Amino acid sequence: AVEMLHARTDMFRFLKPPETLQLFAQGEPIAVDGAHTIVAPFAQTALLLPRARPRRGQEAGLLGRPVSD
Repeated sequence: AVEMLHARTDMFRFLKPPETLQLFAQGEPIAVDGAHTIVAPFAQTALLLPRARPRRGQEAGLLGRPVSD
């Protein structure tokens, strides 16, 4: 499963330098977007194709999780 992550404001920032396939635990903070904190939605959330400095309305990256065959 994959979720698109969009910047709501021009103040979107990842909390760590973004890297593709960076893993986060469910509920772990990933980014801040103005007053909103974005947390990992899945037990093993992978950050895919992150954009270092997205502007409002742009894609910031993808949040994915492993799926079983």
